[in-house]
Amino acid sequence: MTSNSVSLAWNASSDNVAVTGYRVYRGATLATTVTGTAWTDTGRSPNTSYSYTVRAIDAAGNASDASNQVDVTTTGSSTGQLVATGDVWRYRAETSNAPSGWADVSFDDSAWPSGPSQLGFGDGDEATVIPNRRMTYYFRRAITVDNPGSISTLSFQLLRDDGAVVYVNGTEVRRSNLPAGAIDYSTPPVAT
Repeated sequence: MTSNSVSLAWNASSDNVAVTGYRVYRGATLATTVTGTAWTDTGRSPNTSYSYTVRAIDAAGNASDASNQVDVTTTGSSTGQLVATGDVWRYRAETSNAPSGWADVSFDDSAWPSGPSQLGFGDGDEATVIPNRRMTYYFRRAITVDNPGSISTLSFQLLRDDGAVVYVNGTEVRRSNLPAGAIDYSTPPVAT
């Protein structure tokens, strides 16, 4: 959650007629229908509670039972938000390692393509569709903080498939579903 958005993801469903999409409900109201297994609900209010359920839809139009309900509360004021859904990111979608120092502040990523988030492919909820069938993608976003000394804690949310490593100013700060140690573009996730 952020102050104005909630990102949701769920496991794919199967059906003897074929699942064609998912209905996402905010409370009792249908919020959206998507073909993929993730969606970000934007335009929410800060410090507000929301409940979500998901129903799979098959090719015949039948709906599954509702998923377990997820209850969330958005964070406080958006004035402290450094990155938001829809912000533009630079990305690299090649079949080789990124150049040395790609995660460093001084790296020149001006030749990399860019687009607003969510970036990805195949789910139908992407703001920027990137080339598919790559083992690894690299993403960069510059953030300027006028008074870094005023920040004592940072939190973030990560939407990934299947693994990710997050760097801040060239230093690894989070690893999700990837093995320990050195990794490169061909390192597979721990689990799919």
